[in-house]
Amino acid sequence: AGTLDFGPCFIRHKYTRTITMKNCSRIPAKFVVEPQDAQSRGLCAWDCEPASGSVDAHGSLELTFTVVAERLGLINLPATITTVGSSKPPMQLLISAHSRGPTLGFSQKPDDPDSVWVPELKWGKVPVLRDESKVIYVTNKSLIPADIRAFVQDPDSAFFVDAREKTLEPGEEYALTVTVHMDQLMVHRDELNVMVIEGAPFMIPLTAEGIGSLTTCADLDGPNAINFGPQLKDRPFHREIVVTNNARKLQQLVWHNITAEEKIKEAIKKRAAEEDAQ
Repeated sequence: AGTLDFGPCFIRHKYTRTITMKNCSRIPAKFVVEPQDAQSRGLCAWDCEPASGSVDAHGSLELTFTVVAERLGLINLPATITTVGSSKPPMQLLISAHSRGPTLGFSQKPDDPDSVWVPELKWGKVPVLRDESKVIYVTNKSLIPADIRAFVQDPDSAFFVDAREKTLEPGEEYALTVTVHMDQLMVHRDELNVMVIEGAPFMIPLTAEGIGSLTTCADLDGPNAINFGPQLKDRPFHREIVVTNNARKLQQLVWHNITAEEKIKEAIKKRAAEEDAQ
């Protein structure tokens, strides 16, 4: 018995191998490759060409086997070759293969499928309350289509992806955009999961730190300015403004009359100077 090893094979992709059958006798020999049983074809289908024929005395003939794996994992299937009219038992051939699903490659720049970059996205310090995006280039490094699904681990995450489901043809590259919208003044960590149907999953760490103010006011008339317009002298006036808390927790607002505080400081300095002069 011999082994015909196809090695790693992508699932549902056709592979061929050729073996040479020799007739060491002094007379021609007829042979028949027994057909594969229907049950094992659900695991891996194989065919042989030619499936029957004759080999001249002391001659040889090439047999081409074709396999298409239908299940993932190790595959070992027997093939029987019968010599017509011979009293010897049929020859047994073991067809071996390792079926696998699609494989992906990741890179930081386009058209770089051979990159050895270990996928990880770090935004560092990013302003809060606005989108900041980064791109991962995903390449299907397989001979078969790859159905992928991308999502972040935490359902309440500050990170999100632009395409949750995508089919990549063999060799196709896709720019997967990951965006962060920080609403916390802290380091936020999550994982981008890229699932491949019938393939290995990938987990890509994501980190970002929010900086800036989480309170906003749309009623300001300019940067840190409120314009009360023309007002009568010695009469009180007021204006309502709306301050929005965009954080995930309570925020405490403290009001300061900066102008009054500066005048008080100036008065204290002036009195101290006068006392020193005396």
